[in-house]
Amino acid sequence: MPASNEPLIVGIKGSFDNQNLLFVPNLPNFKIVENLDDPLVKSADGYMQTNIYKDHLIEYKDQYDFIKESGKPFLVYESPVFRRGTTSLQDKNPLYMQRVGWNHFMRQGIFCNENSPPDRFNQIQKDQNIEIKPWRAKGDYILFILQKPNDSSLEQVHKVWGNNYWNYVVDCLKHIRKHTDMPIVLRGHPKANKSRSIAAGIAAKEGIPNVSHTTNYDTDTIANGGRGLQKDLDNAWAVVGTTSNTLIESACLGIPTFALDDTAMSWPVCQPNLSYLENPKLDIPREQWLYDLAWTQYYFNEHKSGFAWNRLKPYYFS
Repeated sequence: MPASNEPLIVGIKGSFDNQNLLFVPNLPNFKIVENLDDPLVKSADGYMQTNIYKDHLIEYKDQYDFIKESGKPFLVYESPVFRRGTTSLQDKNPLYMQRVGWNHFMRQGIFCNENSPPDRFNQIQKDQNIEIKPWRAKGDYILFILQKPNDSSLEQVHKVWGNNYWNYVVDCLKHIRKHTDMPIVLRGHPKANKSRSIAAGIAAKEGIPNVSHTTNYDTDTIANGGRGLQKDLDNAWAVVGTTSNTLIESACLGIPTFALDDTAMSWPVCQPNLSYLENPKLDIPREQWLYDLAWTQYYFNEHKSGFAWNRLKPYYFS
């Protein structure tokens, strides 16, 4: 058992997946249990989970529900927002990072990162060779980023459109067409067949003028970017999406970026609304956003040593 002055943080196998076992701190107050029946679950001061509940995790719904209904804080682990050159987790690359924050992994999460200094982003920028380019006003098309239809970051979409992601995308395209007749290229999620088939299907069947879909899905990383994404970004006038990490990459590259959901991590540097599609603002500051974003994710050794925990702990525990 942990020392009495340290809060007990418990992860339950299932809602805390095997991949994130790699990031559990080597501290006595962090425990992983097999199921909800373990006595440590009820005595915990807080919890750990991977992502948030989504339909395909139905077998673990009781775990996610228990954690949410407990009223206790919980750490949420998710893939990093800066991810260039990401390699296999199994390699335990010391430069690999994983995101963690209180109660959520999107912008509504608590990361204790407000008004951060630049040094951490500078290190990540160096490690990942991230280039921050000036805002630009050039390109041939609007790139619309589709996500996995059941992605948990689409919470707000699911509340309105339910499981009909096709209709959501069509409605978004119709809204874009109220503001511009520029060509639109749909990009499905490279690791989701359904997302790619929706992109191709909408382009072929919906009859929205000047809409096509990409076939650039080649990638050499476990992240969702890579060579194919870069091809699509190179000639994009603007990038539109909901909550995708791709919106972070496009903003870093200086491409006018439009997030359709204010929980997106890119939201602070996105264009005000779709009426700016043809005349985007090119003076949106990104520096503080980058500095703060850098403190949403941690290196392997920072997770294992308890460094990440010690940054997040004071928000709930003195």
